[in-house]
Amino acid sequence: MRQLQTGRKKDREREYTVMSEVKQLLKEAKLELTRRDYEETIEISKEVLKLDPDNYFAHIFLGKAFSSLPPGNEVSPNRHLESATAHYISATKLAPENLLAWKGLFLLFKTTDAVPNILSYDEYFDLCGQYADILLKQEQSQIDLINDIKLLKKTHTDCRRAFYEHLKPGSLMAETIGRHLATPQDALLN
Repeated sequence: MRQLQTGRKKDREREYTVMSEVKQLLKEAKLELTRRDYEETIEISKEVLKLDPDNYFAHIFLGKAFSSLPPGNEVSPNRHLESATAHYISATKLAPENLLAWKGLFLLFKTTDAVPNILSYDEYFDLCGQYADILLKQEQSQIDLINDIKLLKKTHTDCRRAFYEHLKPGSLMAETIGRHLATPQDALLN
């Protein structure tokens, strides 16, 4: 019995040590991010993920850092954009109700060519529906999201099929913000 208690105590001590290290590394990563040392932010945040693979803030810091780096080389010019997108999406899955990752992800979409180069239109509109639903549940404004979708539809005419597919009755995007984007008749006829 005593050995079992000693083993549990050691496990708790190890867990506490790891959490303390994670907390310290996150502070360092945040500091490097504010200093705009994106390479260092990436290295530190990757260390956090080695200790705690589901760390929300490490994914946020990686999303921001990768999105702030210049494009990659000729072989893979979108590699930083791919990494930024992947980390923001990972964060949204870890804590869907936390808006920080959603805001970072949609800022990335707004300021880069991640859609359609990294994510397909279908994937983008699926995320739009999820984000709109969370905004609705938290009684937050959906105006920026609606305007971003309208702008994408206007500037990317090849997205029409996916756009209208996601506006059909029953889809999450249609149920949350569809009335602001098209009439039900338009959605059904297109």
